[in-house]
Amino acid sequence: MESRSGEWPLAVLADADPKVIAFFAQPPTVSLEIKDAAGRVQSRTRYTNDLLVVTETEVISQQVRDLVALSDASLKNPFQFYLDEHDMSWHYRAADEAFAALGIRHAIIDNSSIPSVLVRNLRFLEDYAKEEAKPLERHKAEDIANFVRAERFVEMRQLLGAGFESDDVYKSLISKDVYVDLTTQLIDATSELFLYSDRATFEAHQFVQNTSLQNVVPVPGRAWIRVGGLLKYQGVKYHVVLVGERDVLVRNDSGVESTLPLAALQNLHQAGQLATDALSSKSDERQLSDYSDRELARAMKRLKALENPAESGYSERQLRLYRAKTQFAKNPLEALIALTDRQAERGNFSPRLSETTIELMHKAIDKRFNTPAMPKIKAAYKPYIISCEKHVAEDGRPDPQIPASYTKFCRESKKRADIGKRQGNRMRYQKSRIVTSLDNAYPVHGVRPHEVLHIDHTIATLATISPNGTPLGKPTLTIGIDACTTSCRAVISSYDPPTARLVLLLMRDYVRRWGRLPKTIVVDNGKEFHSAEFTFFCSLFNIEIRYRSPGMPRSGSPVERAFLAIETGFIAQLEGNTRQLRDPRLVTAPVNGFNLASWTLTAFHRAAEQFLFEIRPNEVSPALGMTPRDYEAMRMQETGTREHMLVRYDENLMLMTSPHPHRRLHRLDPQRGVWVGGLWFNHSDFRGLPEKSKLEVRVEPWLHRVVYVCIGKRWVTATASNARWLGNRTRREVEIALRAEKRKANKDANKNALSLESAEAHEQIREPLEFDERLSCQQAEMLHLYTQYGLTLALPDAVPHTIDAAATSTVVTPESSNTIVIPGPTPPPFAGSYEPPPSLDSDGLDADGWH
Repeated sequence: MESRSGEWPLAVLADADPKVIAFFAQPPTVSLEIKDAAGRVQSRTRYTNDLLVVTETEVISQQVRDLVALSDASLKNPFQFYLDEHDMSWHYRAADEAFAALGIRHAIIDNSSIPSVLVRNLRFLEDYAKEEAKPLERHKAEDIANFVRAERFVEMRQLLGAGFESDDVYKSLISKDVYVDLTTQLIDATSELFLYSDRATFEAHQFVQNTSLQNVVPVPGRAWIRVGGLLKYQGVKYHVVLVGERDVLVRNDSGVESTLPLAALQNLHQAGQLATDALSSKSDERQLSDYSDRELARAMKRLKALENPAESGYSERQLRLYRAKTQFAKNPLEALIALTDRQAERGNFSPRLSETTIELMHKAIDKRFNTPAMPKIKAAYKPYIISCEKHVAEDGRPDPQIPASYTKFCRESKKRADIGKRQGNRMRYQKSRIVTSLDNAYPVHGVRPHEVLHIDHTIATLATISPNGTPLGKPTLTIGIDACTTSCRAVISSYDPPTARLVLLLMRDYVRRWGRLPKTIVVDNGKEFHSAEFTFFCSLFNIEIRYRSPGMPRSGSPVERAFLAIETGFIAQLEGNTRQLRDPRLVTAPVNGFNLASWTLTAFHRAAEQFLFEIRPNEVSPALGMTPRDYEAMRMQETGTREHMLVRYDENLMLMTSPHPHRRLHRLDPQRGVWVGGLWFNHSDFRGLPEKSKLEVRVEPWLHRVVYVCIGKRWVTATASNARWLGNRTRREVEIALRAEKRKANKDANKNALSLESAEAHEQIREPLEFDERLSCQQAEMLHLYTQYGLTLALPDAVPHTIDAAATSTVVTPESSNTIVIPGPTPPPFAGSYEPPPSLDSDGLDADGWH
């Protein structure tokens, strides 16, 4: 199935329909002739429908389309795409004719007509319908079915309390051992979910539930039937001819007139047996909501006077008048409405200003007041007075108008004020109404843990230093927040700007901690989230990317709240924080955070981990009513652990989170290897490959002199052949140095490209000492931190001998004895057994220690 909101729900509905004999997804394509209104063939195209349904009476070819797409297609080609006003269904004329020639009825289904509850339930259950999900053991399915069959229907929490696993219950729904109506029952609402032994039990239980509900109390007031309206009762249509005080004169389609009691019509309408558009949208009689507080207060005083006439203070004549008004009231509310007065209708309500004056006032407000300059109201009032005095009528004669008063102009300006035009869309968004409910197709924050992950970056307001005291600036904090539980899932501290490499490193940390990946990732529109590396990784693991609307941070509220908690509850307590530098002019040297810096990157990251993974999850959340850790445990029990969705933290994942260079595929030179980032990378296995072969290449961010190349179905580690000057530097260090070298070379070329001094300066940049020392310290701190977590090298055992054995990133072949080896990946801390990750190459290491 291609679409989870269209084709898949359609197949489920067909599977549940007893009249459907069989259905087939993605039937064979047919050729369509696109004709114009005159019958001339304009073009031909291939057409594939979503579903071919065989029923007891006909064969139907079904296609699911988005309503907006159908409307756009109808505007572009109204002859081919049109809406039938009789049955309110969409038609594609070319497809209708082609399938009609085959004896098949073609139907276009608007996706908005598919029940949103069904779409939501299928999204919740789709993990259990995958091939990697283990089928439910037969004895477990029989135990669940027998338990439900014994009670006929049970609550979901009753099943969980009896010792059944939620994963097994959801698998029994897939296998139809128990029954749930997917179109009306929300499976993720476990506190309200009932499971039934069969469909008949469900229908009987729903009937009892509906009949046991109390009748809805009707809104006080009368239902007014208008002349010309349409009534439909038991399939017969009646047109209203005349309405009397007690009876209604109607005429059917045959022209026969009848008199129907008005009370009977009202009773039939309240019982739901009468379909009508004859009820006016708003009656002439005013309702309770139409009166002001003062009017209701006066009416209440009169109603109390009727209850206690002796102490009312009203004359007998007034009391008789009030009794006459309330004699037909059926309840106190109708009596209260009958006693309301019409003081608000007194006076002359005809407008004092002409329509021309009001139009000139609106033009002055729109052109002079609603502008980015944010002028005062008085600046718009003066041109308005001039326009009224110099107004010219349509026939060309002078027609001066009386301007409105300044007070009236101020009131109208406040009503027509456009915040977007005056202060911009961001301020309009800040002052707009907060939307509490979004698309009802699926909850925006998900319904279970590890479903929706929000990712964002922020610069931590903390000055850091290296172990030897070198100032390293403020680190960048990248975090992932679970929208359902508000818990932090992964965190990365670095000195690098936001890039795809940081996001992929966050994904490594996510799998290392939890052994799984989210189903949906919500991000902003940064370049790193639109990069080919990130989108390829998400498509590889079937992760949906949801981009937040630009300039609307409320859609990322979970991660924004987490940043606020980190800022106020954690960083504000650290020595050396720079929060006071928001107004740097008022900060003196003794309180400047950069002068008080004492935290290293490693120490800051460890403290942030303690706050995000130990302290904050154990604090009661006002949104959840419990701690996030307790809420997550409860939801995991109710919505299933889904162990078949676990992701191994092994070399495969490490490689998939190593970014590509600028291009994914690189052409091979059999003698020199592949050209990546200004260097040639070679491997012994390149010799047997055809010339100009295109190979997939991934770079190692933590060691610039190696790249990973895919040969067939295995990955090898290629080494730079001319990179002795690189040492063990990271990719970012070398990129910055090469960028500086290029700028310097261009500058020297403009001066004197052939001078000896320029050549010597050009060569000196390649010496290790010419690298940015501060950047080298930052990269060394990051490498020291993430080496301890096993987040650095994708294939540590395949990296050849290093050049600088004293470097912190030293990686050697296994047979070396007196060198440092970077530890491999560590098992993720999740419940259950964990097996060591297998090697990507079944042949193991070759003679050189390479894959």
